[in-house]
Amino acid sequence: MYYRSMRMEWLQVARRQSLGFFETFFDVPLELALQRNQSRERSVPEATIRRMWMRLEKPCSELYGWEKNSISINGTPEDFNEILSMVSHCLENPERMVTVPCTPMEQSVIHQIDLLLRKAISERMAKAKNSMPKSDLRTFASVLQDRKLELLQRLRNGDEEIAEDRIPFVANALL
Repeated sequence: MYYRSMRMEWLQVARRQSLGFFETFFDVPLELALQRNQSRERSVPEATIRRMWMRLEKPCSELYGWEKNSISINGTPEDFNEILSMVSHCLENPERMVTVPCTPMEQSVIHQIDLLLRKAISERMAKAKNSMPKSDLRTFASVLQDRKLELLQRLRNGDEEIAEDRIPFVANALL
């Protein structure tokens, strides 16, 4: 599930049912994904892989505390032990319903986050300009903008909370 909101739905199911929950993220560079795709008998169009790779929202427990039970798989032998350890931890510590109502963040904090995100998007677009085709660049810009707007809306609604000491890390974690 490449969108954070999709993963959140599964976490909510785990909470309602008091089940263990963790996320496994397969950290594969785009070029490797494209190479592997070419060797498949029934490959996926390259544009589709590029679009999905750009839209993928990596788990980030620093910004989203609920993603604390995430594993990043890089294809090393240690990955298996890490998975077993996380499974054991999650079985021993099932999720519980959260009943604390969230209150919306102050506008000044949201504005500060908005400014950080705008600057980060500008920097990311400048870096990507020379390394992506125009069609991918448009998709990339759209994905970054959508992520920014989604986070700001969740903050305004009180669905998401970011501790003030974590604000400087928001842009790197989100984008």
